[in-house]
Amino acid sequence: MIVAKNIRHSYGDLDVLKGINLEIKKGESQDSELGDPVDIENPKTLKSTTGLWPDWLPYGHAAFMLILLLALLLGYGLPYEKPEQPQRDYRANYESVEEEKKAVKEYDEKVEAYEKEKKAWDEGGEESRRGWIAVGRNLAKFSTVLWLIFSFIVYGLMPLLRLIPKHFGKDLSITLLPVLMLGVLYSLSRLVVEWIPDSGWPLPSPLELNDQSLWKVMGQFIVHLTHPIADMVITLKEFAVDKWFVPLLFVAATLVIGWRQSIPGKVDESSRKKS
Repeated sequence: MIVAKNIRHSYGDLDVLKGINLEIKKGESQDSELGDPVDIENPKTLKSTTGLWPDWLPYGHAAFMLILLLALLLGYGLPYEKPEQPQRDYRANYESVEEEKKAVKEYDEKVEAYEKEKKAWDEGGEESRRGWIAVGRNLAKFSTVLWLIFSFIVYGLMPLLRLIPKHFGKDLSITLLPVLMLGVLYSLSRLVVEWIPDSGWPLPSPLELNDQSLWKVMGQFIVHLTHPIADMVITLKEFAVDKWFVPLLFVAATLVIGWRQSIPGKVDESSRKKS
């Protein structure tokens, strides 16, 4: 199941791993090439391991997907159909008077049921149905924004905050981190403003509800997973490229930091020459 070949790693001049080869078959585990296989079927032989991916995280994403799908089913799959008035076919040829009376009686029962349904629909049923649809649509947007903010911060921003000082140095990170934080906050703020309207949860227009179906639910599922990410990418591009003062600020701050670092070196060199 797992094959690793020629694994090497070092800390500076210290070689820690020198060409490690590892092969783990299904149902066993080993610590190194010379280690004894461990039976994973026996819980006593297992070691508690914690990786970068928490155990609860996949379930959290699955819970979000389930909430999003249920909200979309409520918002885009709930039927919005007004009661239809029954129609009577006066051109039908009945074989007997009893058959005609039976047809008239069935038609009168349908008309009576229609009048009850129409009365309930006009007195609040229609508005209640649109209200539930609005709840589903806005809950889908709200949950998508919260999930994207959480994922972006945990899997994007936090690793960058740890990697930038490590790879670019403490001085350069002083310039990079504020610009990065400002860009992230700018894109997240734009996302919240565009996807969560300040007018509350407006009821959709009846004209928008004529195509409620499962196909629309699946389409909106893809839209809710892709469009917020695309909006954030476009916003970050506008922040970094179209807003020319941001790169200019970065270049200026970098020059200032480099200039400050070069001054002590020049002073020390000049003092040595004089001595």
